[in-house]
Amino acid sequence: MTILEKFSRLLLEIKQIEREDSPAKTQGLSPTHIRILGFLHDDEEAGTTRKSAITALATAMGISSPSVSVAVSQLEEKQLIEKRKNTNGDSRIVLLITSNKGKKLYREILKFRENRAKEILKVLDENEQETLLKLLEKILTPMSDVKSE
Repeated sequence: MTILEKFSRLLLEIKQIEREDSPAKTQGLSPTHIRILGFLHDDEEAGTTRKSAITALATAMGISSPSVSVAVSQLEEKQLIEKRKNTNGDSRIVLLITSNKGKKLYREILKFRENRAKEILKVLDENEQETLLKLLEKILTPMSDVKSE
């Protein structure tokens, strides 16, 4: 088996790490849903609304506004986010915020992922964990640069 074949197989295994018992899976959330909740959560934590409009979210995520609109509607149906009129500026812009239910679920997702990461990384010592992190950052940084172009 070549290095590329091994790497491809490992990527598929990594993709399967999100188990069926994760809070995201049990709520029927896609990676896009989770990313939206994450962006809104980060905005709220920072006390800003930079990514709280659909077009801003789409730009930040590198996907189309219609795709974000569909995902936002689904999150709203699940009562995980709420739409609010922009009272500071352009009133045509609708701001998105996470509901209390959405905040609670996002914290559960983060906790689940943190526990899962601890479980996965426990086979590595601290130096190996740092090396793995540096290598993943080296691999993923150019990929995120391409997405944002």
